[in-house]
Amino acid sequence: MYLHAQGKLTIYSDYTDASVTALTPLIAFAVYGGAKFFEMQDKSALVAAMAVLVFAAGLIFVHTFRHNGVSIYFPMALITKLTIISLYYVLMAILLFPSGTTRRKGERVASFEARERREARERAALVAAATGSFIALSGWMCRRGEFTSFKRYLTFR
Repeated sequence: MYLHAQGKLTIYSDYTDASVTALTPLIAFAVYGGAKFFEMQDKSALVAAMAVLVFAAGLIFVHTFRHNGVSIYFPMALITKLTIISLYYVLMAILLFPSGTTRRKGERVASFEARERREARERAALVAAATGSFIALSGWMCRRGEFTSFKRYLTFR
C-alpha cells in the first residue's frame, strides 16, 4: 500500500477495476446457483461457474499487467488484490455463517432467544462495518476516482 501511495504501483486503475475484482467470486457463485436452479447437473454447473471465474480472473490479470507493466510491481499488485478480496470473503463467511449457538445449561428459552437476537444484530453491525471499510479501502486504492464503461473495460482500453 505504501508503493501505491507513492505512485509506483497501481492496485486498482479505477472503480470498474475494483468492482470487477471484488465481485468475481460472487458472480461465479451466482452462476453456479443459477445453473443449479435451472436443474443442470453438478459437473455442468461447476464448469459454467469455473468458466466465468477463469474469464474474470483473466480480465483482472490483464488489467493489472497493463497498469503495472513488466516489473516486480505487477505480481505485488496482483497478490495485494487477491489478498484483500480473500480476507474480505473469509471474514464475511465467518460473520454470516456462524456456528449455531445452543442453549446454555439452566438458560431460559426467552433468555436464549434474546441472546440469539442480540448476537444477530451484533453480527449485522460487524458485516456493515467490514463492508464499509472494504469499500473505503478499495476506493482509496483506485488510481482514478471514476467508473469506466464496462465495454471499455472488456476491450482492455
